[in-house]
Amino acid sequence: MKNRTVLSIDLGSAYTKLAIRRDWHDESELLRDLPLATPEVDFCIPSVVTRVETAAATEWLTGAAAASQQAGDGLTIYRSWKARP
Repeated sequence: MKNRTVLSIDLGSAYTKLAIRRDWHDESELLRDLPLATPEVDFCIPSVVTRVETAAATEWLTGAAAASQQAGDGLTIYRSWKARP
C-alpha cells in the first residue's frame, strides 16, 4: 500500500479524539500534538449531541456547542451514548 499514514477516530463515550498513525506499527499521535496542527482547533471533541426544539424548528448541536447547553424545556442532551443498549 502506498500511503501508510492513517487517520484514527476514537469515538469515546466522553470525548471523540482525532489522531494520526504515520505507519501501521507506529503509535497514534493526537493531532493537537503535531507541529502543523492549528492551535485554535481542539482535537478532543466532547461526544455530546443536543436536540433543541422550538416552535419554528428542530436544531441539532454537536461537540463543544452541545456540551455547553443546559438542560431545559425543548432541550434534550445525549451523553454517554455508548453505555446505552
